[in-house]
Formats: sequence, structure tokens, C-alpha cells
Amino acid sequence: MGCEWQVNNRKPLPTTANKRNRRILGGQSAAQAYHQQPRARFDKRERHIIFEWIKIRSDVIMQQMDKADHRSLDAAWRHAMETGLRCQNLISLTTNQKCHPNYNSNRYH
Repeated sequence: MGCEWQVNNRKPLPTTANKRNRRILGGQSAAQAYHQQPRARFDKRERHIIFEWIKIRSDVIMQQMDKADHRSLDAAWRHAMETGLRCQNLISLTTNQKCHPNYNSNRYH
């Protein structure tokens, strides 16, 4: 009677976007650029320090919010994660100047 996760029956998500060559990556795909870089390795102590930093940072963000619910907690955690990754130069973010909505035109007829 209980719910069971049917992991084996799930279809893999399409990854064609990661295989497309991109000008900003020097003509490489996202997958190529990712696999060419050396992997960051963190021992257990370093991972603990990182987790605590993110937790403290997200708590500070939550205290500054007027409305605290599960969505704002998730948003605070994501913002703290992003900030930590950018501070360590593990990621860099750019603003896409050409943003187009992704929708199926058949749904809107």
C-alpha cells in the first residue's frame, strides 16, 4: 500500500543543451568545458567548514526577510551557496542579454 519510488522506470533527462557548442566557452560545449577542468577536492574537515559557512550565511539572510517560509529558506540557501562558490572562484555567473521565453506554441492556441 505504501508508495514506492520507481527509479528504474524513470527516463533520463535530455542533455542536448550541455552538448551544444557555445561561444562564451570558446566554442566548446558545457560538458567539454566541465570535464577539462581539474576537480576540486575537499576533505571532511573542509566540507564541514564550508557547510557551516553556508548555514550561517543562509540564517543571516533568513533573519533579514520579512516572510519566512520554506520557499524563502530554499532561496536563502541557494543564495548562500552561490555566494560561497563565487567567493572561492568555483563558478562565475554572467547575465544573458538575449533572454527568450521557452514555451510550446501549441499550448497557447
